[in-house]
Amino acid sequence: MPETTDHPKDLIYAQKRIIPISQGNTVFRIRQISDTHQDAEFFRADLLREFIKEQSRDKNSVWIHTGDLPDADRPSTRMMKRLMYADRTEAFEQEDKKNIAWLERSIIPAYQKITESCLGILDGDHYLVFANGTTSGQYISKRLRVPYLGERSAFVNLSFMSQSMTGGLQYVIHARHGKGSAPTGGGDMNALVRQEVGYQADLHLGGHSHKENCHPVRVDYVNSAGAIRSKIAWYMRGGSFLDGFPQSPKKTYAYRKEYSPLPCGWGEVELTIGRIYHGNGKSRPYGITRSKASIIAA
Repeated sequence: MPETTDHPKDLIYAQKRIIPISQGNTVFRIRQISDTHQDAEFFRADLLREFIKEQSRDKNSVWIHTGDLPDADRPSTRMMKRLMYADRTEAFEQEDKKNIAWLERSIIPAYQKITESCLGILDGDHYLVFANGTTSGQYISKRLRVPYLGERSAFVNLSFMSQSMTGGLQYVIHARHGKGSAPTGGGDMNALVRQEVGYQADLHLGGHSHKENCHPVRVDYVNSAGAIRSKIAWYMRGGSFLDGFPQSPKKTYAYRKEYSPLPCGWGEVELTIGRIYHGNGKSRPYGITRSKASIIAA
């Protein structure tokens, strides 16, 4: 039996992370991985190794997982298990032991080199629920000593701090696993934008659809001094590490459902932080002078 976690899955989380930065311009990256479906038949282990290698050597970066980390039970499977084991708790606990051994052997070791830069892990659609009610996402997070962000969605607040900054620079991420999809990349991105209505953030992350895409939106606002300012908000779908159309004669689930072939990979946003100068040569406090998003596809 896994230990009871200190972080229930049915709470809304607002995780805060303080990030020290040096004076002058600093380049910082936020990477999103999603829907790895680790240990599935056509899981791209080579691509995950590439991601981990890149993340581990990039000291000015963090990463977040937006759900479906292991290729575990879907909602209907979890429901059937609850009914099947309703009067057989000991049988449920026996299966838990097998699942814990699987997580320890095949899932957890992959991420041990990049735990310090992890913002957290979400539970999406595919995850295990153990006999005591905790989930595989909770167990993985606790074993890796990284934040567990709950089920479906969470806020993460990055607070960039330097000696010359007062109060720090706040950068808010709203991460969700997501729901639904669309046959085209544009429609899929529009679905994420619609789902994010009412959530104020600088970076909106979604998964679930296995598609990769990113879209910037300019936001104008009035600051506390009454001046009009602008910033860029990003929307990003983080892709997947599950190859639905492998170079194999075997028909996959994606093939049988007549989905479109999709690349595998992840997304990242790069922020340049420094003093913002106006046309008159004067500068105002530190802010994000430039941002760009990239999609890594394979």
